[in-house]
Amino acid sequence: MTTRTTDEPVAGFPNLTIRTTERFDDDVKKRTAVNYDFDIRSRETGALLVLIRKELVLRNKQTRLQITRSRFESLNVPPNSSAVLHITIPIDPGSEELTSSGGGARTAAFYDPQARIKPDTQLYLFPFPLNVDVKCTQSFQTLPDHGSQNTTHTGDDKFAVDFLEPASFGNRGMEVFAARDGIVVAAEDGDVDHPLGYDPQPADKERGNMVKVIHNDGTYTKYGHIRQRSLRVRVRDVVRAGQTVLALSGNSGYSRNSHLHFAVEKIKPVSQQEILNHFTSQRNLTFTYETLPFKFDGGGRGIEPHQEVAYKRTR
Repeated sequence: MTTRTTDEPVAGFPNLTIRTTERFDDDVKKRTAVNYDFDIRSRETGALLVLIRKELVLRNKQTRLQITRSRFESLNVPPNSSAVLHITIPIDPGSEELTSSGGGARTAAFYDPQARIKPDTQLYLFPFPLNVDVKCTQSFQTLPDHGSQNTTHTGDDKFAVDFLEPASFGNRGMEVFAARDGIVVAAEDGDVDHPLGYDPQPADKERGNMVKVIHNDGTYTKYGHIRQRSLRVRVRDVVRAGQTVLALSGNSGYSRNSHLHFAVEKIKPVSQQEILNHFTSQRNLTFTYETLPFKFDGGGRGIEPHQEVAYKRTR
């Protein structure tokens, strides 16, 4: 029995390692399969979906014909944990191995599209300063009191919330606080702020400054329309709920007044065809997000935000 071990890099995830152990019979005539164990070790803070495609190119010693056989598998890996994925590729007795994907496997990983808010009782702090009344101007599309004013939070954004910057801040920006512990995965503040009363244009939907934080259940919080050049954090910074200031509220992107767009999100599932294209033609996987219903911490009890109601963070 021959055993070979290789380490597989995973693009974009320096805290994820995959070690491949390959086992096969030394006697070609008796060899009916090649077995692979993928030892996956994650130090990421979010749950991951790990994808592995193993390919063998074989040649029959008698007929000299070549054949390619491959297997694709995926595995959900919780944060800060280890897992083992086993793949067996059957082969015809008498075949010799010509190549084995360079001795390793093609791998990819992304944050789990099946992620959900955990625990179910998780509450989010209001993402603004203590003891300041801040009015909610758009809320969940599913709430009965959402009216005609709610014109932008539809589809995948139906559980997003807008908070208007109070006039007391003089349009200079309100401090935006982390609503939950996590790690910053995106931080942008290069886009300009519009003047008050600006009429948003379709092209503005592709613009706008924001901060995105991932949590240990694989979900994210997004803080949008951030003020230009107001970031207080960088990617990979650890943030604490109610303690870390992320940036200042602003009027960037698709926005007509200075406010904060807040949402809890998860990655939408990627189709099998997109995954296959990623492995066969090296196309990048494109991720989209959908918002999730959540509750704010209203003094120890969970509350859903209602538009035209002012809220005050008390802790």
